[in-house]
Amino acid sequence: MVESKPSWSAAQVIIAILFFAALALMVFIKVSLSNRRSVLVEENERIAADVSQTREEVQTFKELRRQNDEGKDSIKEMMSLCREAEDVPEFESWLVSSSRSGQELFFFVPEGEHWLSVTTTSPRKPTSHVVPFRGMERKLIRLVPNAGYKFEIVRPVLRGRLGWKLVSNDPSFETVERRLPQTADWSGRSWSSTERVVFPNQFVYRDLFGFQSESPRLQLMDTTERGRIGRTGLALEIAFEVAIISNTPSVFSANEAITIRNFRNPDLIGDYAGNGRYYVNQEAVDKYIRKRGK
Repeated sequence: MVESKPSWSAAQVIIAILFFAALALMVFIKVSLSNRRSVLVEENERIAADVSQTREEVQTFKELRRQNDEGKDSIKEMMSLCREAEDVPEFESWLVSSSRSGQELFFFVPEGEHWLSVTTTSPRKPTSHVVPFRGMERKLIRLVPNAGYKFEIVRPVLRGRLGWKLVSNDPSFETVERRLPQTADWSGRSWSSTERVVFPNQFVYRDLFGFQSESPRLQLMDTTERGRIGRTGLALEIAFEVAIISNTPSVFSANEAITIRNFRNPDLIGDYAGNGRYYVNQEAVDKYIRKRGK
């Protein structure tokens, strides 16, 4: 007599399939959760490392800003003591200037190519009461790097011709003098000047809204001399504008780097250039300007 083998009903087969499917699903979920947990752990570690690096960079920026601020105060104090070009100290990477009464200007230029631009113009249009100025010109003078200078508007005590003079504490620099053509009785002056302690070609964050020139002019002094022509009493005014033009790489100061980071544009900052400077990432800046211009 032949024994019959037990047979599985359709319901039992379905239950078995569902059981093994559920088991496989549980294993898959467990493995997936384990992998996900590993990814989250790695992500958290990466974020923690980024935060730590950001904190270190911020602390570096702040320390550089503190050093820069302290250094600027000392530099301004030293410049206030200058009386001649020989008195101007060396300031490494800084471009420094200090003006007195709109007549004398002391400044230092660091390493690199620099020019002094001296422009004489007439600030007023000729009228029946105003004599036209006949000596309008712009003089561009190449400067010796790592040297101090004194620019002076040479003015007669009473009547005479105005002029200007540029001397340096570097013996290789030849003194430059100019005498303007018209004679007058000089009696008044107005001026605007700012003490400068900056890096050559230093970007300011607001410059990103319209900065175009590769060699921006840094104005040092703007003075207007006023006089009258003899017995006629006609007015004569001559404006002197003195500026520095530098052909050096564009940089951000540590202060500007902090501002840029606060505005979440760190890609604008390039590599560290030393002495509290960061190179400008020109490609990123150009892209930023184009984007803002749309």
